[in-house]
Order: sequence, then C-alpha cells, then structure tokens
Amino acid sequence: MQRCLVARPGERVGLLSWNADGLRDVVVDAVRDAGAEPVLVPIDDLVDASESRATLVLTGRLTRCGASALLAEHGVPPAISMGVLKAAEQLSLRHLHLTRIDPRLFAQSYRADPELIAQINARMAAHLEGARLLEVTSPAGTELTVKLDARYPVLSMSGRPEPGRPDNLPSGTIIFHPASVDGVFVADRGAIGAVRPDPALVRRYPISVRFEGGRALSVESRSRELAQTVEGFFTMHEHARRVGLVALPTNYVVRSEAGMEVQDGLLPGVNVVLGYSSPTTTNAPYHCPIQLRLFGRRIDARVGGSLLVSSGRLTSEIVGELDPFR
Repeated sequence: MQRCLVARPGERVGLLSWNADGLRDVVVDAVRDAGAEPVLVPIDDLVDASESRATLVLTGRLTRCGASALLAEHGVPPAISMGVLKAAEQLSLRHLHLTRIDPRLFAQSYRADPELIAQINARMAAHLEGARLLEVTSPAGTELTVKLDARYPVLSMSGRPEPGRPDNLPSGTIIFHPASVDGVFVADRGAIGAVRPDPALVRRYPISVRFEGGRALSVESRSRELAQTVEGFFTMHEHARRVGLVALPTNYVVRSEAGMEVQDGLLPGVNVVLGYSSPTTTNAPYHCPIQLRLFGRRIDARVGGSLLVSSGRLTSEIVGELDPFR
C-alpha cells in the first residue's frame, strides 16, 4: 500500500474484494498503517451486471476515493473486473488490480521494487522506440516480426499506478499495441485467457499460430483438442484474431515457474496477447473485452543489433547492474 499504491495520509482508498476476505483484512490494516482510510466497496450485487452497468455503479461508489484496489481470487466476473478499471480511469484514481491474489505472491513477485522495475522498463522502451522492429525467435520454431509505430506508445507497467492509469500486481512489463505482426509464434509454455488450455497439454503439444498483418490466420497443434480450443476463442468476438498487445515482462524477481499463472506469465520473453488491446492507453483502433495470452519458452528477442532477451533471460544490456540477483 505504501510502496506500490502510495496511499497517502487522510486519503480514502477504495477496496473491492472477490472471494478474498482474509487478504482483504490484511490490506485494510496496511491502508491504516499508511495513515489512509480504507473504504470497503461492495461488488457482489454486480455479479449479473453488464460491463457498462458495473462501470456506472462503481464510478458512483468510488467517487470520493483517491486510490483503489481490487483483490480477487480466480473467477471474478469479467464485467466487474473491466468495470473497476474503467471507473478508475474515469475518476483518475491510482488503482491496483490483483485478480489472482495469493498469499505466496506476497513473498515472491509482489516484492519487486517498482522504482527498479521502472528503470529496467526505461531501458527496454528506449531500445524498442529506437528500432521500431522487434524480432522474436525460439528453438520451438517461433519466427515473428513485430512492427512498432509511433501512434501506439510503448507503455511501462512497474507496479506503481499513475492517476487514471491502473496497474496490476504482480507487475513488471513493457506493453504496446503493434502496428503489425507477421510470422509464427509457438506457444510451448502455456496459453491463458477466456479459454484455458491444459498447460501440461500445451507443453506436450505446442500451439503454433501463424500471423499476417497483425491477425491470426491459422492454428496448428498435434493435439486436435488444443487447436479447436484456440479456434473456439476466435469465434467469441470479431476482434479475437487480432494481436491486441505485445508484452515483454521485466519483473526481476520472477526467475522460474512457480505454478502460479499470474506470476509465471511474467517470466522473461515475449508474450502475444490476442484480442484485448486496452485502447484508452495504447491508442489501439479497436476494443475487445476478451483475451488469450500466448507464452513461449527460451525466447530470444532482438531489436536492431541489440539482444534484449536471450533464451528466456533478460540480457545485461537491459538489467546490467540493476538486477540485484545477477
């Protein structure tokens, strides 16, 4: 509450909880320790609400707050999750989104220093903005070319949200909406989102997605079930085939898989996000409320002559003397 959300003395901090009452009580104490006033915001009555309705109601309930946080175990209704984010944006709140909250994360990825992540992100962003072309490869067969465009900013997520710019915990990533994505991405570590393929099955039978002009053209896997699952995702929204975001994780605490998907998604590499584009922050020309994130192993990522990620590890050019564990 003090290091990431930067709760201020006398400030009202709205706390929204979904199946996380035990951890909510811990956070309430932390808000008070910061000298701020915790405000418990009800959301259970919005289970069947539309996204627009949830946004309207939550905007009213958070209107006197300066900051907020959603604490949720897996399964929070998407309309509530998106409604909280939109309300925070409209009210210019500093907001933290913790949608897979787990006590183990407090001892692991949550501990990353947002100031240190911000310095790592600045180095990564400088390379991307200078080259405007990202090349991604992997031993599994990934060969992807990602074009950047000045119309779509390179954004830093460090775990310290700005007013109207929500952040997640765990955090630590560079994200942007790509101008174009072409080639093949092989997801041999996992895929999570609106559909949830079995991770063990993905590792055994990787999902290969071919892209052209920023859209998924085809899906291949030796598992017919996996291929059909991804194809089913494409039928869920008109923009589900589009690459909404490209993400390069930078949380220096995350070094190996721990079985917690929200943390494992921050292992170094390049993640391709289908569907969801966050247009209010990325300037993407479309909105899609669903997503499917694709993760690969041992990713290499290059811009120009610089290697940013090597075999799934951030290079010294990016973390250098900044990473306390190197």
